[in-house]
Amino acid sequence: MKPSIFILSVILFASTCHAQYPCDGSLWKYVYQPERLTILDSCRTVTGVITKRIWVPDGDEHISLRLDPGQPGLLNDYNVNNEDSCLVLEIICRHVRLEPNTWGYCKGCPNKIAIPKKGAHVRVTGTFVVDTKKDHGWQEIHPVYSIEKIK
Repeated sequence: MKPSIFILSVILFASTCHAQYPCDGSLWKYVYQPERLTILDSCRTVTGVITKRIWVPDGDEHISLRLDPGQPGLLNDYNVNNEDSCLVLEIICRHVRLEPNTWGYCKGCPNKIAIPKKGAHVRVTGTFVVDTKKDHGWQEIHPVYSIEKIK
C-alpha cells in the first residue's frame, strides 16, 4: 500500500471511530449524583462560543456555550433565564473536589479534556441532559466527551 493511501486510511478510520463511538458511556461512573440527570440524547454534538468558565466545588468545571444558529431545542426556560441563554457544558473531574461528599468520585477518571479559552469557537460532544437538581433545571451536555476548537 502506498504511504499516502495508508495515511488517508488511518485518517478515515480515526474519523469514523470518533463519529460512531464518541459517547461510549465510560465517564458515567464518575458523574456525581447521576440520578438527577434526565437523558434527552445519549450522544449529541453542538457548536458555539465559550462565554464563561466556572470551577465548581464538586470538582467539575461548568462552561457556558453561546450556541451557533440552527440548533433548536437545546435551551429551555432555565437556560434562557438563569444561564444567559447559553447551554451548560459540564467537564467532570476537572479540579480537586472540595465538597467531602464528592470525594472518591473521580478516582481513576480518564477525563483529560483540554478546554479552549473563553471566546473560542468549539464543537462539543457528550450526553444531552436536563439537570433536575433543586435550583437547576437547565439543559446541558453532561458529561462532555470531547471539545475541539473550530478554526
